[in-house]
Amino acid sequence: MKETDFLREVEKHKKICIYGAGMVGSLVLLRLRSFGIEDDRICFIVSKASDNQTYFDMPVYSVGEYEWGEDFKVIVATLPKNQGQIISNLKKNNIKEYIAVDDELFEEMERGYISDFNRDNREVSINDDIDVLYMSSDNNYTSGAFLCMVDLCKEMREAGLKTLVVLPGYGNGEKLLQENKIDYLFVQSRGGLVEPGKEFSERERIINETAVSEIERIIRTYHVKLVHNNTNHTYVGPYVARKMGIPYIWHSRENIKEQGFLFFNDDFIYEIINGANRIITVSRYIGDCYPKLDKTRVSCVYDGVDTKKYYCEREILKNKTIQILMPGIMIPLKGQLQLIKAAKMLNDLGVDFDISLVGSGDADYIREIEDEVKNGNIEKRVHLYERVNNLEEWYRDADIVVVCSRSEAFGRVTVEAQLSGCIVVGADCGATPELICDGDSGYLYELNNIEMLKNKLVDIYNDKEKASVIAQKGQVKAKELYDKEISSKKIYDIYRSILGE
Repeated sequence: MKETDFLREVEKHKKICIYGAGMVGSLVLLRLRSFGIEDDRICFIVSKASDNQTYFDMPVYSVGEYEWGEDFKVIVATLPKNQGQIISNLKKNNIKEYIAVDDELFEEMERGYISDFNRDNREVSINDDIDVLYMSSDNNYTSGAFLCMVDLCKEMREAGLKTLVVLPGYGNGEKLLQENKIDYLFVQSRGGLVEPGKEFSERERIINETAVSEIERIIRTYHVKLVHNNTNHTYVGPYVARKMGIPYIWHSRENIKEQGFLFFNDDFIYEIINGANRIITVSRYIGDCYPKLDKTRVSCVYDGVDTKKYYCEREILKNKTIQILMPGIMIPLKGQLQLIKAAKMLNDLGVDFDISLVGSGDADYIREIEDEVKNGNIEKRVHLYERVNNLEEWYRDADIVVVCSRSEAFGRVTVEAQLSGCIVVGADCGATPELICDGDSGYLYELNNIEMLKNKLVDIYNDKEKASVIAQKGQVKAKELYDKEISSKKIYDIYRSILGE
């Protein structure tokens, strides 16, 4: 659907109800506002709203409790793959007046937002030549890669470098850039990854061809000295840099295969990666995940964490009930079910514990977790919470943090938990063994070995004094090795070596 057709349809109605208080919903709201539709005609609908809930200062109502009236139109404002449950809820409430946001409409709204932003903000604060142009693959303030990029921009500014971030599309990460006074522009683009068995679409190719021209313009306009590609998920920036003879860095932060993706063209992407002046990997594990990398160009630089935000001196394991925390997106890759199965065994042994799983995720997987909790009769001991913005406070209330992921690229949660004084129990795979020495700075267990995970937790419960000493060692190690200033200094030195300064 074209945006003009969409607006022509919705503006006829007295009330416009945006079903979905997320990224797509906020974009719909901003586009409605930009076309002069008044706020008092708009509201948000969700499956279940809390009391006095608002989003973008707009009221939020539950679908089953909203008083619909006679003249309204519902906008199903999520990505197409997530619309099934919403449409089902509308049908249950006998609501037929809705428009679902399809890929074409989302891209047009995104393009309109980007065009308006760049028109209003270009040339406003970017008056100097740019030392480093950061190519972000997302615009998401909960993304670890995005957070690391923001920290890097701040540290480079302190070092006297002028930076500019290029965002590929609409999202909530720009708020973080604004708060930290980091200059940014938008260039609508699509990543270079596909799911196995699928191909890069013609629409994606066209978007990226346009992006290439716009990035060329930015590099020329601001006399960019160096391009820094922030993840494996995007390629257009390095492609342009290679084409124009500009130095560039490829930052490899994730195992794309474990995430369920492949490069859309292996030979093409590896040619770009191995043409980089330096390839930075966030762990030795990530370097090993890509055997085609030119090892002579690879430097391992662990991600930096804000030590001041998470570090605190405290005593753990002082209460009768041990507090176990597992934060992070709830998907099979992260392995929350392993902890739940171990929890059932702990409960049978009479261990006094309380588990908090914190994070949103895959609805089917969350239901599987809830079923396991119910079947294990541990509903009073295991609690599921939505994603939070104050995770540092949750760490400070926890004794143990468990990391069951099979392929942590670095392990930001591990380091944050260690800095917070928690003892970390992690799966012996991915980059986690690079951060934890078993029995010295934390505990490791064999992935999917529920018995071994249970035994590690029992060991902590039975010898709290020893576990507290191990937690303190982990905290010291994390502070010494993974502070963001240490990481930024290493990357700054790489910049200097490339630019000959």
